[in-house]
Amino acid sequence: MTLAKQPAASSQQPAALDKASTKSSSSGRLKYDHLSREELIALLQRRDASRKLGLVWERDEIDHDAALNDDFVALDYDKRLSLGPAPHSNLIIEGDNFDALRYLGLAYKGRIKCIYIDPPYNTGNKDFIYNDRYVDKEDRYRHSTWLEFMYRRLLLAKDLLRDDGVIFVSIDDNEMLHLGLLMKQVFCERNFIANLIWKRKAGGGDDSGYVATEHEYVLCFAANIERTRIARVLHESPAMTAKYNRSENGRRYYLERLDKTSLTYSESMDFPIQCPDGAWVSPPQPDPKNPRTIWRWGKKAIQERAGELVFAKDKKTGEWRVYTKTWEPTEGVTPRSLLVDKHHGRNRDGTQELTEILGPRVFNNPKPTKLIQHLLTIGAQEKDAIVLDFFAGSGSTAHAVLNMNAEDNGNRSFILVSNTEATPDNTNKNLCRDVCAERVRRVMQGYRDTDGSAIAGIGGEFAYLRARRIPMGRLHSTIRHDQVWIALQQLHAGIMAPYTAADLHLLDIADTDLYYVVRVTAEVVDALKKRVRKKKPAVIFTWQPGLLKQRIAAEHIAIEKIPEFLAERFGG
Repeated sequence: MTLAKQPAASSQQPAALDKASTKSSSSGRLKYDHLSREELIALLQRRDASRKLGLVWERDEIDHDAALNDDFVALDYDKRLSLGPAPHSNLIIEGDNFDALRYLGLAYKGRIKCIYIDPPYNTGNKDFIYNDRYVDKEDRYRHSTWLEFMYRRLLLAKDLLRDDGVIFVSIDDNEMLHLGLLMKQVFCERNFIANLIWKRKAGGGDDSGYVATEHEYVLCFAANIERTRIARVLHESPAMTAKYNRSENGRRYYLERLDKTSLTYSESMDFPIQCPDGAWVSPPQPDPKNPRTIWRWGKKAIQERAGELVFAKDKKTGEWRVYTKTWEPTEGVTPRSLLVDKHHGRNRDGTQELTEILGPRVFNNPKPTKLIQHLLTIGAQEKDAIVLDFFAGSGSTAHAVLNMNAEDNGNRSFILVSNTEATPDNTNKNLCRDVCAERVRRVMQGYRDTDGSAIAGIGGEFAYLRARRIPMGRLHSTIRHDQVWIALQQLHAGIMAPYTAADLHLLDIADTDLYYVVRVTAEVVDALKKRVRKKKPAVIFTWQPGLLKQRIAAEHIAIEKIPEFLAERFGG
């Protein structure tokens, strides 16, 4: 892995290079003996044409990511592990996040407002599983393996973001520099917003080798910087808000002096102002021979806004000073890059939260909801925003979304993706089911904390789904009506109800009803005609659109065939 003026990593590798990569020796060196002269020349020409400053990693030297298969992905609904009545607007998906992201691309492309992820930091201390094994410090290609793993997933995630969407990625020093370059490659350098510094702990670190590290990073990129709006926050650092030390009619303000030192002195801004006792005061000039101080307002503004001036005498000199009132913004203040105050949370807050909900030591270093909620306040301010976390861990992101909705009566929804993290040595481990989903369930329903006190639930629901790979050869044995119905609902409404063995399925939503017709029968036609009389717009998907159009015709009803991409994956 290098930072150099080298061929940029690309999802479209030259054919000759792909062919060459299958001829790797045990030492990792590529052998090109099997290539013809013409193939070698073509390979070099492609490399030369793609040279640019960027990030390069040994993509052909590392093991192929087992998730990158030539197959399709289905989501299977588990009613037992789901919570609340259908339809569900919140999803918890168990499985490889690459598989889940591929599936979500069917229904959520361009619909996600905010992504937050806390990926493995690749410390080498059993925090990163690749192809069902931990990547340790001795792995020669540890960093390249991590980069390839992240690159594939970030490419898919980018397509899910709305044009005004944002992504936040937590990281520490192990991969921060590499991740920054990788994200610039995926999201484009112009879409970089900020590198936030989060104070994860205070004190300690006396056993550190060189410098006690108290921080982590949160990289923030926009899908399209020209369309993205970063929201202001009502409560940023106490140091910023403490200066508003006066109040009037319930609104806070501070006094700001009217005089200021300017690099460019202007005589037109240096004039006397009459004080309440009839005296006149000008901008103070410590050095009259080199005047530098002027008023912030000109003569016209002072005449028009005289009522906004505040006069006070200096306690030491008795001289008049002129001030204006600077009011605390009602819409909040610009977010800061330093997340160092207590309301941004600390590592111990995340651990304490999870311990109170599930008990001790069920997950290492969960992010505090305070941190994630602050990020969502910036990036998911809309009350109907969809938030995605495809490294969901202990479910802190869902907890933060639920807290926000409870505070501002919002209707944000979340999609969490979490793997089981099972390995050959621990086949029964299921992080998604036993930690992530269980935490969200208890937050919604209520629980008893470590003291035995009853904590009321916030309320809510979610569907528990499992991502499953379907090999290409098994796709067309029978129609998977359950998969078609789940996908249609997510595509058109962002919610889902489970499939039942019926010829007609209905999703009754606010503006336009959604129907899925499995078979056109007399009973189905009669049921549809009764609904048509209600004059509510509807979209009907069917495998037999021509036959259904002969029996039902209305201006407010659209009869559509099953989309090709669904028919290809789940059709018989």
